[in-house]
Amino acid sequence: ASLALFQLIENGDLHLSDKLQDILHLETPTGAGPTDPRFDSISIAELFEHTSNLDPDGFRNSVAIMQSFQAANKPASLPINVEMTDSYVASVNLQPPPQAMYYNNCGYHLLGRVLARKRDTKLAIDAIRKHLLEPLSITRIRNSVSLLSAQHPDEGRQQDPNLSLSPSVMTPQQPLVPDDYGDWNMEVDETAGGFSGAVTDVARLVAVFIDPNDSRALKRSTLTCMLDKAVANQTKWTGHTSDLRAGYGLDRARHLRGGQY
Repeated sequence: ASLALFQLIENGDLHLSDKLQDILHLETPTGAGPTDPRFDSISIAELFEHTSNLDPDGFRNSVAIMQSFQAANKPASLPINVEMTDSYVASVNLQPPPQAMYYNNCGYHLLGRVLARKRDTKLAIDAIRKHLLEPLSITRIRNSVSLLSAQHPDEGRQQDPNLSLSPSVMTPQQPLVPDDYGDWNMEVDETAGGFSGAVTDVARLVAVFIDPNDSRALKRSTLTCMLDKAVANQTKWTGHTSDLRAGYGLDRARHLRGGQY
């Protein structure tokens, strides 16, 4: 997602100083503007750097999202969709300003929504596939599927060693399902952790980071800019938080020498 967004930055179609709300124009389930007046000032850079003060994981609470629409006298049932999720995020008060960055999945969800809006696609994966993956001959990175019954035949399976079950959020009846197979809506998550990929195709993305030359998807100078900002963000918060992340799509980043990271 970060690579695809930096393609937009490279083209001049997006700037780190741009405001999220100026792009998405989100409304709450009642049709009003965002509940918290600070929402309008959230920048793209703050989403990348985990400093937006958004509720980090509330956007994954499908039941709460459904109930917020019902409370606004809007018809709603499970499963919720990405547009409902966006409206719910706009209705939640921001958290108090942090002493340091705080890892924020909601910020990366909204970055995906910015990407889809800028590329005029319904979902972020559609923009990522066309503009990032296809030029790199990557064909096996895709949206994950929530329900076990709907899994692709070539998808690797995972299983909680405790064989845990949870209520499904993918059907109105909410039957018990194996954990990670319907207890959260991966189709909505997208850029917040809702992709799966074949190992060889993930390796193709790694190769883009290693290659000192321009790729068919990104100029090396653009990628260097992204990496430098990640290193600077991690350096800024080192010693201030126990959950240190680099941001800009990366958990860790360190500049070694020259163009090596």
